[in-house]
Amino acid sequence: FLLKALIDEIRPSVYVEFHNWMFKNVDVIYFMNYLQGRKFIRSMPSQEVFEKRWRAILRKKIFSTPGLGFKKYCKENFRSVSVCLEYPWFGRTPADVKTLGMQSIVALGRM
Repeated sequence: FLLKALIDEIRPSVYVEFHNWMFKNVDVIYFMNYLQGRKFIRSMPSQEVFEKRWRAILRKKIFSTPGLGFKKYCKENFRSVSVCLEYPWFGRTPADVKTLGMQSIVALGRM
């Protein structure tokens, strides 16, 4: 109930999921809107130092379906845009991943 209360207070315009990706050299973004995905990638610092390349995937089925849990709640109540970011930890330290998460939030804020 605490998380729901926080979501109700924030009223997010973007619902974000962060996951560890299974392929070690690919950072992936799933967006419902391809143009938003490309804009996000252009806003992100290069990840070449970690030998990563981007892959943007447009999978409407992932985000157009009703969904479950907080994703569904945010979409229905706040019309939140759904984003799923998949970052492999391979070749990154915990500090690198923390920085990447912050960079992702900043890039999403620019959209």
